[in-house]
Amino acid sequence: MRHWQLFLAAGWASIALIVVFRKDLGLDVPGFGESRWWLALALSCMLTIWNLVRWYAARPRPRQEGPLQSKNEEPPKYEYNPDLDFQKMERDEQQDR
Repeated sequence: MRHWQLFLAAGWASIALIVVFRKDLGLDVPGFGESRWWLALALSCMLTIWNLVRWYAARPRPRQEGPLQSKNEEPPKYEYNPDLDFQKMERDEQQDR
């Protein structure tokens, strides 16, 4: 389930729309104060935005190369330098014995 945050955001958005159009839909509860409806609307809008942000942040992104990485260039070739070949010096000493 890759997009569950998107489904949750759609659910919270539908609850927010129901709260906004509750009088037109005939869902107005007589004992429920207006401040509670505003609280329900604010909460559902916040949860909608929260789930949309989490869904957007979790999307797969293409891998970006760092600024110091070269593109399609081969690494420099190793050049043999006999002055820096310390193993050769050890082998020469063993052959002298």
